[in-house]
Amino acid sequence: PRRVTAESRTQAPEFTPKWYLVDMFFTSIMVSLVLLVSPTTKFKNCDALRLKFKSGVAATAKAAAASGATLNAKVYALNKGLDRDKDGAACEQ
Repeated sequence: PRRVTAESRTQAPEFTPKWYLVDMFFTSIMVSLVLLVSPTTKFKNCDALRLKFKSGVAATAKAAAASGATLNAKVYALNKGLDRDKDGAACEQ
């Protein structure tokens, strides 16, 4: 049994959650990789956009579900002019 004293009640326990530090490390690596692999680009036309996003890009989850396009609001915002029918999905097939 651990003996409790007045002094031990006022001291904070020394606890370093190592799993938390590891999780933060891997999360930061994953975010960095996503940003490197998927930079936002303004495409010249739908053919160029479909080379990277085969089914087009959508601004919202609702538009993505309705059209089958990939949800990527940043890419959609840069290529909003390619959305001919103004349904929230650009270059969908």
